[in-house]
This record gives sequence, C-alpha cells and structure tokens, in this order.
Amino acid sequence: MIDEQRALGRGWSFPPVFDNACQHTLQMVQGVQNIGQAIDLILQTPCGSRPLTPEFGSTLKNLMFRQLDERLQADVVRAVQMALKINEPRIALQSVTTALLPERATVLVNIEYLIHQTRLPQQHQYRFEVMGRQNLSTTG
Repeated sequence: MIDEQRALGRGWSFPPVFDNACQHTLQMVQGVQNIGQAIDLILQTPCGSRPLTPEFGSTLKNLMFRQLDERLQADVVRAVQMALKINEPRIALQSVTTALLPERATVLVNIEYLIHQTRLPQQHQYRFEVMGRQNLSTTG
C-alpha cells in the first residue's frame, strides 16, 4: 500500500504560518491538504507574475471585472481546467463546475479530481470573487 502522506508530498502551509515564532519553525502540510493548498495557490497566482516560471498560475484575474453571468462561468471553468492541467501534475481532473453567488459577487468553483498516486477521488472548492459592473456602485 502506498504511504499517502509521502506520495503526495509535504510543504509549507499557505499562507505561511509559524508554529513557534521563537524557534522560527514553519507549519507544514502534507497529503491531500498539500494538494488543496497548491490548487488555491495556482488559481490565485496570475500567469506571468513569477519571472522564473511565467507559465505558473491562472488567468482568473483577467476575469475579475466581468459581469456575473453564464459566459463568465464558462470562462472560469476553462481557466481553472487549463491552470490545473499545466501546474498540478499530481491530479487528474474529473470535473470543474461552477455556481453563481450573486449576493456575494462570487463564482463558487467545484473541482473534482483523482490523485494519480492513490487513485482516490477528491473534491475542492474555490471561491472566485468578481467586481463586475453590476457589483460596483457610485455615490453622487
């Protein structure tokens, strides 16, 4: 049987958190939690923002001023699929679906995937907040 924790990796928590500030020890995450945090990091990082790895990240930031509608949902699905296929080799995407939360100006992204090493199905949720025209108000 595969040791899941070792197979899936171990890394710093994101955002970095110190367990003990006096000893400067960082909190570590491993296994499925490590993959979940990696997915969040990939989706939050704009493509091109890292000079040494310009392909790392997603194009979601390009969509943040769009109107909250079905076209935006389709574009979010495509951006998430592309980003994870390029940047997260430990998983095989099964599906990416979205739900609009207009009262919060948010697209809720549901990601279902298999972990290559363990073949275990997993789910992850990501909240993509937009600032579309219908969400901006002016006072005058």
